[in-house]
Amino acid sequence: AQQRPAEVFRCELCQAKFSSQSQHAQHVAGPVHRKAVDKQAEQALAAQRRAV
Repeated sequence: AQQRPAEVFRCELCQAKFSSQSQHAQHVAGPVHRKAVDKQAEQALAAQRRAV
């Protein structure tokens, strides 16, 4: 019998992998991910300001 490959959930922003959807959801709601989102938003805003 063939074994199915384990499903992997990813957060590309944080470069993290999770073995379950609940782990992924906890990560997305957590402080490490939120800090990364804030940092990315700040960088995007700064890039827009430089382009103007």
